[in-house]
Amino acid sequence: YANFQELGMPALLGWNHERFAAYFSTPSSYPSVGADSLVALHNPNRMLRSASPAAVEVEKGVGRLYASLLGIPDEHEPQVYHSASESHLHATLVAISTKVPDFRSSGLLGKRLVMYTSELGHFFANKNAVAVGLGESAVRLIPTNEEGQMSMPALTEAIRKDKQNGLEPLMVIATVGTTSITSVDPVEVISGICRSEDVFLYVDAAYGGGFACLPERAYIRAGWDEADAICVNPHKTLSVPQGCSFLFIRDRERLRKICDHRGEYVPSANAEEDPMSYTLSCGLRFNTLASLFQMMTMGRSGCEQQLRAVAKLASITADLVAESRDFKLLRRPEFGVVCFRPTLLGDPLAEDTLVKAVCERIRKSGAFWIFPTDYQGRSWFRLAFGHPDTTPQLAAELISTIRQHYHELTMTHYLRS
Repeated sequence: YANFQELGMPALLGWNHERFAAYFSTPSSYPSVGADSLVALHNPNRMLRSASPAAVEVEKGVGRLYASLLGIPDEHEPQVYHSASESHLHATLVAISTKVPDFRSSGLLGKRLVMYTSELGHFFANKNAVAVGLGESAVRLIPTNEEGQMSMPALTEAIRKDKQNGLEPLMVIATVGTTSITSVDPVEVISGICRSEDVFLYVDAAYGGGFACLPERAYIRAGWDEADAICVNPHKTLSVPQGCSFLFIRDRERLRKICDHRGEYVPSANAEEDPMSYTLSCGLRFNTLASLFQMMTMGRSGCEQQLRAVAKLASITADLVAESRDFKLLRRPEFGVVCFRPTLLGDPLAEDTLVKAVCERIRKSGAFWIFPTDYQGRSWFRLAFGHPDTTPQLAAELISTIRQHYHELTMTHYLRS
């Protein structure tokens, strides 16, 4: 342990820290960490029900708990993976198998399939297009409107052009909480387009989906009942350790028809009960005990209270930004992310440089960990809150720190000019 403190800790970024405000803050609770320790101690492999029946039952129960908490439609069955990328990969395989019935045995058979996502959508679309043999050229990045939502006219036109050129639309990825600015695509409208065009609708709610447990955020679930698959990552917003992504999919049996491969040394009786039947992986960590401990400790009210506090903290921070003459707020935060940029210089390129320089200065100081984001061709400060110990006082300190470094660098800019 002493060696770890001396050699390991200085080289590890503390994502589970109240001063971490980059990417998505992913705090894990004491109950969930304790559960993960128990899993590590016993080190079970949940690939087969016969080998780890308790793990399989916990997985089922946790899936039902999350579905109830988040308002997932009843016809969507839960399947746990380790990341949103992995969830999307498996949903893509199901989508392809509906277009290419012999896909498991014969591959794409020359089919030219394409998928659509917002220009603010996650890059896993490209990674998985490569993984399934479609290639990056099969991914269409659809422009967004002023609210950061996928443009419906642009989506409709892209589908029309592809069909005209002999391509077959496969999937639309609608994002609930884009990584850059946490905007929400109009899932309900997209679902109508997908139905009329016979296209698989995948809802990437990896981040924003956790907030669906709040009655005041119930609107983000609009259109979910028409989706073919919905992804939510509890490790982003529900205080469990990394490695917990739930895919809620219509007719989970379709996953088994794609993924159930086994050797003669692996028993096949009751294969529909084996977790390995629904994933490309073989060895599977028991990663849902942490969720069970967390949910048993906090309950629905505790989850709602924690996420409501995150949203309130983002709102308080946005108010601080809006009150300042130094910065321009991008939009009122719906979740836990606040984006803003400078207003003093009047030179967009110089302001972009200063945003990046301020973030770098603050990271090097060790006071906070923040990164900028790019949106509409400009650089923005991006503060992502999520840790329950990040108080309004800490948020105010962060804004003050940004303002201090910004003014110092602005003065240097004017002196050089």
